[in-house]
Amino acid sequence: MPRPELKTFADGLQYGMMLGSQRNRLYFLLRKKFGKVPKRYENQIDNSEMDDLDIWFDRLLDARTLNELFAEKPPA
Repeated sequence: MPRPELKTFADGLQYGMMLGSQRNRLYFLLRKKFGKVPKRYENQIDNSEMDDLDIWFDRLLDARTLNELFAEKPPA
């Protein structure tokens, strides 16, 4: 899902704040479960959109590794 259409500056600001908050929440949970997050995953998270975050949050409880969590295709 692409970034939503942002019609006003306020919409963009609100979306950016929400996106940043969700990214920070994911970092917190990843560090709690896996420890240090490698740079390649930091880059992926820092450039993610809301749909990416939704997928990773959904996989977080079942993932045994970061590779599994960030896989292009979900584990079978």
